[in-house]
Order: sequence, then structure tokens, then C-alpha cells
Amino acid sequence: RERERARERERGGGGERGREVWMWVPLFVLLGAVHLATLEWDVPILVMGTTKLLPMLLMIVASVALAKTHSPRWKTLRTLALLFSMVGDTLLIFSAEWCFLGGLAAFLVGHIFYNILFVRSSLMPVLGVFCFATSGSIVYLLLDFFPPDLRIPVLVYVVMLSATAWRSAAAAFSGTTLSLKTYLAGLGGLIFLVSDAVLAVDRFIPPHILIVPHARVVVMTTYYLAQLALFHVPEVHSPHRTPSSKEK
Repeated sequence: RERERARERERGGGGERGREVWMWVPLFVLLGAVHLATLEWDVPILVMGTTKLLPMLLMIVASVALAKTHSPRWKTLRTLALLFSMVGDTLLIFSAEWCFLGGLAAFLVGHIFYNILFVRSSLMPVLGVFCFATSGSIVYLLLDFFPPDLRIPVLVYVVMLSATAWRSAAAAFSGTTLSLKTYLAGLGGLIFLVSDAVLAVDRFIPPHILIVPHARVVVMTTYYLAQLALFHVPEVHSPHRTPSSKEK
């Protein structure tokens, strides 16, 4: 019976619970679209900042409220990851360098919580090699454009982000049931990496070298998609779990 309950949670709860997991998503999409529109308009920073944070606030409320769908451990770690992400979002509204460093630190802590959250997933070393090779290639291309005092903090952050991409994908693919939803959820960390790469290009690379059209819209679109995907990674209930002979 316990095994059946675990499988039900991995599928997103099924039936009524499955609807509970997804019912807030349309509002999340709507709030995200409102923020993306403010990035193309000349609006006060207070309006832009508020609309930026509302989707994350909704996601935090959803994480806390969905007590029936996941274990207390899963819910707590996911909520802490989202809370620190929201702190990072808040600091990155402002352009000062200390705000960038503070935002980087907040996101770093958020990724630490994500990695603790996904620690019970299978190792899947090939995924790890792919994620670290991808992030390493991006860092190799961009690092020289960062101010010298930011390079070490950025490297530390990228290592943790790469670990999130690896472990979240492993968690998504190590469940007993695989579906389109779990495959999409497994891409969350890599989408996060794309978002941060575009942010770095927009912030640190001179426009005459490389420019991303509508960069802020691209950054926030991929960021919201990444957080939404990570939110829906199915829970893994035991370390390196593989189906036993009885389960087969």
C-alpha cells in the first residue's frame, strides 16, 4: 500500500490531487505574461518589480498549500528553494553591483536547497557529464567579460546550478512512471542555465560584440519556465531507487 501511495505521488497525485497540482498554473502563466508586458513598456520600477515577484509568490503559496501531494520534507525544501529564488529576484530588480552579488548569493542558496531536494534520485552520471560540460562551455565563452571580482562567485554559482540541472533531471527520470510531463520537468535545470546565460550576455557583454533581442523578456520567460518545470519534478522517495523483483 505504501508503494502504491508513492507511485500516486510520482504521477502528480492522480485524479483530484493531479487537478490540485495544476489548477494554479493558468494564473501563474497570466501573471508571468503581465510581467513580460511590463518589460516592453516604460513602467515605474515599482510596477515592474511587483509584477516580477507575483508569479513566484503564487508558486510559493502553491508549494505550501499542496500538503496532500508531497511529503513534508519535499514541500519544505522546495518552498525554501523558491523563497531564496524570490529574494534573488528582488535584489536583481536593482542595477547596483552589490544587488547582483546578493542576488547571486540568494540563488546559490536556492540551488543548494534544490540539490538537497533531489539528492535521493539516481546518479545517472551521463546526465551529470552533459550538464557540467554544457555549463562549462558557456562559462568558458563568457567568463572573460565578467569583472575580475565577480568571476569566482560566478564560477561557484555555475557549479551549483549545473548540479541542480543534473539532479533535477535525474529525479524526473528515476520515477517508476515516465510521461511527457516528467520529461519536461527534467529540463527545468537546463532551462535555468539558458536563462542565466542570456542574463549574463545582456548584463556584461558589450552590444557591439553580442546582443540578444528582447533579452529581458527571454530571461524572464525561460526563468519562469524553469521554475515551473522544477516545481513539477516528481518526488523520489528513496536513494537510488530501482524497481525490485516484486515490483516487476
